Amino acid sequence: MNNQLEEPAVKKNCRTVVITFLDLPQGNPPIQGIISLAGAASKDLSLKVSQGRVEVGGTITLTTMYREENNLPEEKVQMMNHTIEFDYLLRVPAVRIQSTPQVYVEIEYLNYELVDSSTIELEIIFLITALVWR
Repeated sequence: MNNQLEEPAVKKNCRTVVITFLDLPQGNPPIQGIISLAGAASKDLSLKVSQGRVEVGGTITLTTMYREENNLPEEKVQMMNHTIEFDYLLRVPAVRIQSTPQVYVEIEYLNYELVDSSTIELEIIFLITALVWR
């Protein structure tokens, strides 16, 4: 009996860039400056397999920590959360309709810029990996 894990027949990596805007939720105080912005891709992905293609859908959850714009001598820190949905079509020639590929999504790069006191421009690069066995 072979105890080694079988290597996938095909490993396909793709990157895609998403540029979007995050708006301050109603009732949150205005943003003076961003302290940190972090994100994570959901492990719960939707997959739709067809001949040579895998459609991947999921969500990215973002947490922003920021300094509140105010006239007080001390700074107040606020947090806000956003969820971004994504769909991506991955072309993988080895995929057949009966295949069950494993797909992983991660945030490879995250950049942001404060547009004004209520809007953040966000650039995300996703790395999508599909593993297919024959």
